[in-house]
Amino acid sequence: MEKSEQFVINLRDQKADVAEYGWTVDDAFFQAVGATEVQRGRVEVVLKVRRTSGRYELTFDIQGTLTIPCDHCSEDMQLPIETEQMMKAKLGDEYDDDGEMLTVPITEGTLDVSWLVYELIALQIPMRHVHAECEEESDEVKMYNN
Repeated sequence: MEKSEQFVINLRDQKADVAEYGWTVDDAFFQAVGATEVQRGRVEVVLKVRRTSGRYELTFDIQGTLTIPCDHCSEDMQLPIETEQMMKAKLGDEYDDDGEMLTVPITEGTLDVSWLVYELIALQIPMRHVHAECEEESDEVKMYNN
């Protein structure tokens, strides 16, 4: 994954108690991060970073549409997604992600959120994704086979 400066958040030098960032991620973004689950789509991402006593709350608001293959017919389908996710971060000695808190090295003070954005988008894809037409077709086949 190549590093993109537009997704680098400077936590150490954040001036305001709340900073807001926004991006439109599309096919070029998915290609740049080396995505495997999602390769096409258009998604709006808003990140609010709230600084509270040495800690940071990162709230991602994600809305858009992904183009993914239907599990049944393999043709492209449009999957609308919408989520809001919150993560916590702090500055520390070395990078660490224990699942509850991201620790960003204080010597760097920056966090590249591009992979976080990708993961939050990819997590919105259901295990089974099928066109409505294919779902109806599948239900009809089940009914005739019974």
